[in-house]
Amino acid sequence: MSPKPKHYGYIDALRGYAILGVLVCHAALTFSRETIAKTGSRPLFPGLQLAEAGQFGVQLFFLTSIFTLFLSLRSRKRHEIHPTRNFFIRRFFRVAPLFWAGILFYLWFEIPWNRAWAPNGLDSWQIATTFAFLHGWHPESINSVVPGGWSIAVEMNFYLLLPFLFTRITTLKKAVSWMVALAFAGRAASILAKQSLVHPNGSFDGYLASSFTIFWLPMQLPVFFGGIVLFHLIGNEGGRKKLTPWRFSFLAVSIMGYIALAYSPYAQEPIAFGMILIGFVVYLACSSQSILVNSWIRWLGKISFSCYICHFFVLHELGKRLEGWNFANLELSLGYMLNCGWLLIISLLVSSSFARISYSLIEKPGIRLGNKLVEKLEKNALQAKGLN
Repeated sequence: MSPKPKHYGYIDALRGYAILGVLVCHAALTFSRETIAKTGSRPLFPGLQLAEAGQFGVQLFFLTSIFTLFLSLRSRKRHEIHPTRNFFIRRFFRVAPLFWAGILFYLWFEIPWNRAWAPNGLDSWQIATTFAFLHGWHPESINSVVPGGWSIAVEMNFYLLLPFLFTRITTLKKAVSWMVALAFAGRAASILAKQSLVHPNGSFDGYLASSFTIFWLPMQLPVFFGGIVLFHLIGNEGGRKKLTPWRFSFLAVSIMGYIALAYSPYAQEPIAFGMILIGFVVYLACSSQSILVNSWIRWLGKISFSCYICHFFVLHELGKRLEGWNFANLELSLGYMLNCGWLLIISLLVSSSFARISYSLIEKPGIRLGNKLVEKLEKNALQAKGLN
């Protein structure tokens, strides 16, 4: 049995901040949606744009995931006979059990806004492609079965490339060059795809086409390559030590850039946010004793995948009960802020409670099963090698 790759606390913390950002964004959007339905007007309050920019916690997930998997591949290649095969087995059993459980749950529990992604109704082909992780290649399947399922699609598809890229993108210069080139290529591909989906005889309305071409893999590729950049920047102790004196500069640039983007015309630009978040990752990697790497955020990071899958259901149910959370005596924007804040706090508590259960009952058994299968296959391969 090969030794496990070294575990870093800041990796869990990064996942924790990623899911926290997503929860902040979706709480704000849920509150806005319910308020518009009841009053006919969109609630506005200070910090709303920043809250909505929390959606780019998904890009922080992507950066962290690829960075971690490159670290893992480097470690396992030293000890395993078939590291590439084992990589795919581990990834499948890490993602599929919980995601497939999410498919079954959301087929049973229908969330109305999720069906907006399937204006012609949900059909068997959308369900089948979602089970096969191919739903990210069509506007009417990318988010129509599991809310937020687009992120699982693009990440699972990128995994197919990852072992190959590990052997080819071997320097920081290569990683940066590919990241920049794909940023331009991804944007160009999205513009062309949107035009073909909408004009002149396209089958999709502007919103569906625009959203699809923001979420699909070509637009996210440079963010994934940002994770490879991080591997070559801080993937070893020497790299982290070299950048440690500059860690607060990375943090400052990341925070200021994030705020500037949130209030700019590029507030829906995943590539820009992904690149800005590289600075935050560098800071945490070089500041493992920071208060930002605390036990609570690390715990939240460990259950972040379960939290991501279940929080849509939680927010949907809580959002319908917003009518009773009324700060009518307060100034309008302050009341909006407090209502949204309560929705965030309660959704975080409830989602993390559900996530803790699904992590124990679904995620951990799936991970163990994948590891047992890898261990058995490696043992067989070692025996066969000994016979030869």
